[in-house]
Amino acid sequence: QLTLQRLLGLSEAGYFRRMSELRFKRMIRSMQNHVIVCGYGRIGTEISQQLQLENVPILVVEIDPLSKDLAEKQGLKVMLADATLDETLLLAGIEKCRSLVIALSSDAANLYVVLSARGLSPKCRLIARAESQEAANKLKLAGASVVVSPYVAAGRTMAATALRPIAVNFMDLLVYKRG
Repeated sequence: QLTLQRLLGLSEAGYFRRMSELRFKRMIRSMQNHVIVCGYGRIGTEISQQLQLENVPILVVEIDPLSKDLAEKQGLKVMLADATLDETLLLAGIEKCRSLVIALSSDAANLYVVLSARGLSPKCRLIARAESQEAANKLKLAGASVVVSPYVAAGRTMAATALRPIAVNFMDLLVYKRG
């Protein structure tokens, strides 16, 4: 009975939760050559799915608990944290990652992460999402290696499909894995 009381006391004190957090942090520290995906919205979800198809180790950084749960249900490792904080990027392993993908919903937040990441890890490959050409220019200026606008990319693909459907279908076979 005494052991059960102690066990319940430890549980109430958050001991097991803290131990789980320590195990998670230790696992993250051991990751290397992984891709950090900041934001698990529509774009972050698609990026993560494509990376999973390639068996690339992924760490998602997400601030929204519901999105975190969705990502975990897809078998992803997820940090519930603010990607705009240096502390978060360091804990996520920015110094040992293959790439950092910034797919937050706001251009300003994406710019902030690019600036922080570039300062923390000058050689890191930074891929950022931009809503507008002006934002894309600023992200490049801030140090993003590659800037992608989902609207521009989709527009170009749709225009190419309208003009050259056979060529685009052939490229689809080369680029996308269907499963």
